[in-house]
Amino acid sequence: MPDTRTLDAYLFDTTGGLFALAAQIVGAKGEKRDLVAEIGGRAYGLVRVMRSLPTLATKGRTYLAADALARHGTPPEMLFRGEMTAGLERLLAEMREEARRALKEARFHLFGAGMTGTGLDDADRAALLPLCLVEPYLAALAKVRDPLRQVARINPLYRLWRMVAWR
Repeated sequence: MPDTRTLDAYLFDTTGGLFALAAQIVGAKGEKRDLVAEIGGRAYGLVRVMRSLPTLATKGRTYLAADALARHGTPPEMLFRGEMTAGLERLLAEMREEARRALKEARFHLFGAGMTGTGLDDADRAALLPLCLVEPYLAALAKVRDPLRQVARINPLYRLWRMVAWR
């Protein structure tokens, strides 16, 4: 990705678009549906980008924004050679924090503010169920020692439990 703006557009067009389509299929309507799909797409998409880093870097590719890498003094070529840098660690920490902020905002719109009933109904929320995996994947990403060689994973049974219990 040449810059952060392009990455944001990519996340909106891919993950955000899939969330919007799924919400449309289950019958969710209105601006809130589109807003949650966009914000949720950003949260989930950032996790996908970070999890794909080791696989893509070995192939000489990355979805990390070039301007963000440059800001942290890490040229893409270093990633492709498998060289971990402090700048990359800082960038990934920033991306995890951005995903957390986006998830928090998406949850606010999904579930509403307390008991005000301003969130989406249960059927509409089902379309955005993959968002329940953002927090555990962020925790797994934070524990990865070498993000250029190790894919962050969570236990499949825990993943299933999260989907069943998510509220």
